[in-house]
Amino acid sequence: MEANKVGSRRQTTMKFWVILLISTLVGGIGGFFSQMYERSIYETAMNVRDWSISKATYIMAAVSIIILVSALFYYFRSKRLVQEWDQEDEEMFDKIDKTQGIALMITTIGCILTMIVFGLLMANIVNGQLENDIILNMIGIGVFIAVNIALTFLQRRIVDETKKLRPEKQGDALEVNFRKRWVESCDEQERQKIYKAAYKAFNAGNILYMILFIVLVIGQVVFHLGIAPMLVLGIIWLVQILVYQLEAMKI
Repeated sequence: MEANKVGSRRQTTMKFWVILLISTLVGGIGGFFSQMYERSIYETAMNVRDWSISKATYIMAAVSIIILVSALFYYFRSKRLVQEWDQEDEEMFDKIDKTQGIALMITTIGCILTMIVFGLLMANIVNGQLENDIILNMIGIGVFIAVNIALTFLQRRIVDETKKLRPEKQGDALEVNFRKRWVESCDEQERQKIYKAAYKAFNAGNILYMILFIVLVIGQVVFHLGIAPMLVLGIIWLVQILVYQLEAMKI
């Protein structure tokens, strides 16, 4: 038994060094090629950036339409399924639950995507384009506000539809403490699913932050990004780790 533990420990150590070596090689190769093709990479990235910023209003409109149409499709589909449900068919219940979940996920993704595009819109204004495209920029800002209000109230409607399936659920989607009230109204099995999903998101976040760190290091060489991107990444990563560790210590 002791020999197996030692062997397992050695294998884990070897895997660690192999992963570290591969990561170093990948980073070195990436840095080498970024230096070799620095000018072409920089010019391509700047062209993409300038085009995205100049078309921010159109991108906002396109993203908003796609998100709203997709969310409404699944919302009305879930309503139709609820009307067809005989209150006993478990397969139909699961199908309704999944459809509502997809609709809610789309609205959440939509809010995040429009915020990203809003950043492009602000860059367009800050870069001095406001005088030339003042109407277009104002339309973009109006679309951003309108679509986020629409998505917020759509989330509320989806939650209300979910509460028809599960009358025991509590909370209004517009409440500040909605998530807390919702989790408190869940049974033990549902809470376990939520906690499991949260832990997977935590692990995925840690992997993503490491990848972004490597990308930012290479980007620093090519684009001279400054300290802000790395600082923002570090703050987000640190907050997540601290919240996780402090909550774990309370258990």
